[in-house]
Amino acid sequence: MGIHECPHELLLEIFEALIPDYPSLHSCTLVNHQCNRAASKVLYTRIVYSPRSDERTLSLGDRGKLSEPSAFVSSMLPRNAIHVQRLEISGDIPTRTPPFNQLQEKLPIAIHAYRNLRAAVFTPASHCPNTFTEALLQLQGLPCLEELEVNSSCADERRAPLLVGIPRLTKLTLRDPPRAILQLLPEWLPRLKESLLCFHLKGNCGSITPGVLRSLIPYLQGIKSFSLGLSYSLADADVFYFLDLLPSLTHVQLQYYLQFNTPKSVPPFPRLRSLSVKHSILDTRQDVGRFSVWIRRIISSSKLESLHLIGDASPSACGASVSFDGLGEHISKRHGPTIRHLNLGSAFLGLPSLRQLCQCCPKLELLRIAVSLDTLTKFGMVSQGLTHLRTLELYVRNTRRSLRNFNDSFISRAFQDAPKSLRRVTVDHTTWEVRRSTPWIYFFLLYALLTPRHLRCDGRPKKSTRTSFL
Repeated sequence: MGIHECPHELLLEIFEALIPDYPSLHSCTLVNHQCNRAASKVLYTRIVYSPRSDERTLSLGDRGKLSEPSAFVSSMLPRNAIHVQRLEISGDIPTRTPPFNQLQEKLPIAIHAYRNLRAAVFTPASHCPNTFTEALLQLQGLPCLEELEVNSSCADERRAPLLVGIPRLTKLTLRDPPRAILQLLPEWLPRLKESLLCFHLKGNCGSITPGVLRSLIPYLQGIKSFSLGLSYSLADADVFYFLDLLPSLTHVQLQYYLQFNTPKSVPPFPRLRSLSVKHSILDTRQDVGRFSVWIRRIISSSKLESLHLIGDASPSACGASVSFDGLGEHISKRHGPTIRHLNLGSAFLGLPSLRQLCQCCPKLELLRIAVSLDTLTKFGMVSQGLTHLRTLELYVRNTRRSLRNFNDSFISRAFQDAPKSLRRVTVDHTTWEVRRSTPWIYFFLLYALLTPRHLRCDGRPKKSTRTSFL
């Protein structure tokens, strides 16, 4: 089958497989008109403008031009604007006022052109105070907008009234919410009551007190997903009382911090299916023990399908690790029949606990843990019961750095007895993949990427190496 004969729908599926390799997608737009239409639809679905701090230095000659080449600039063209469904503005955007800040002038024009925009994310680390004022007015008139994520750049006293004018949202995320927007939530949430399914308060939530949390309960009866960041004003009893009064809640993300006045009883959460917990560094057995008990009390009555631990420690950290075997054994015994995604981050599990986990969790599809080098070499043998496992991410702990030399032959030997369903293995940030694609797809991609008009101009090193080991 030639490229000119390839159906448009099939081209879309092929190009979607290239995400997030955007330089290759850009190359595919240069093949012919048919490939340009299909690749552009994939390439411009998500627009991200996120300059780094080292890309913007103070210069009197800076005329505020947007960085080139920028997908944000070309996305405003009519033929590309119809494809944009997600817009993300983050990073260190210009702080100067117009005319030295073209983003403030072009952002409302871009949003007006994005008639099919479904999600907007405005979370810059630095910004000019008026950057998003006109943009929020444009968002109020978008017919397809469903998801919105903002930080204090859009939620201060001047812009919060504009923000609460946006209707029909299904997902709302407020990062580091200031008091100005919290005071307007009782006015905004009733208008979103019929559509809102996900409500997230993330980051620094110090402005949220028990009274503020209780005032939101009548307007959140229909939400299924909720997140709460760090607030030392809230005790565990306040948070558990709030969650217990949300009858439709199935997905929760919480911030854990050590409290000595823990409640004597925790209400059951039988509807809970997914729990994510952010926590600080846990480097002693006592800290790990308290943390594990805290999680077990929350999930003890639920049919848990997903558990995600998000720690402050870097996954690449070395040295000794405290065992989370108690939490692993609880998951095996109480949630083995239902658990599908188990992402424990860099939490360490010993070989006996891992063996029990593999025997009791037949539906497990994703597993992310830290293990010893000996456990890594034996994983293929102990994981025979994980017949649905597709993604595995391991971090090697309690082992000298000089012994961490994982090449293709080592991985092939260690996982030769692994379940046949396994598609991706990551060990200390290096990834190996099993690719099962039909030969003609490979031929087409090879042809598209090796056409003389296609020159890969992205010379940055890859974060991971991907090869096939089966």
